[in-house]
Amino acid sequence: QLEEAAEHYEAFYRLTLGRKWTDETGRTHNSLACEDLWRIYTLLADKMLENKEHQQAIKSLIKAFQMAKEGGDKKMEGASAYRLGLAYLSAGLPEKAISTLSTYMKIVEELNDIVGLGQAYEAIAKSLQSQGKIFESIQYLEKFIEIAKSNNLCESLIEACTYLGEIFNIT
Repeated sequence: QLEEAAEHYEAFYRLTLGRKWTDETGRTHNSLACEDLWRIYTLLADKMLENKEHQQAIKSLIKAFQMAKEGGDKKMEGASAYRLGLAYLSAGLPEKAISTLSTYMKIVEELNDIVGLGQAYEAIAKSLQSQGKIFESIQYLEKFIEIAKSNNLCESLIEACTYLGEIFNIT
């Protein structure tokens, strides 16, 4: 059913290209189409990841990221970059993960999203660790710890310290 929904939203999206149609709130129909396609592509990717279809999920998440970017919603764009980065990491592509997660990091910095910044640091640390770059990984985890401490994010602090402990235990 998601594939069929995607086809309908893609048709709606094509109709909105180059048009200034707006809804009653003033949002363009194109941005609404982008948001709907972002949601559908993300849901499709979730199903693919459940089935360990990493490459197909990545293709769907790339489409979701493009829709978020075109739709102009920075929060949605950041969420897409984060999910795409994690998908690259789970597919064994840490270089692409780091690049995409760095994009996510820039977006959450623009949005002053402290929790998102912590997530970015943690995910980049995991990507670096998977490449054997332990020192760099630790540096990102230390940044994550600082953010968690200075913003009283207790669960994040526990998570960061636990992960840091695991790295030290391995080395």
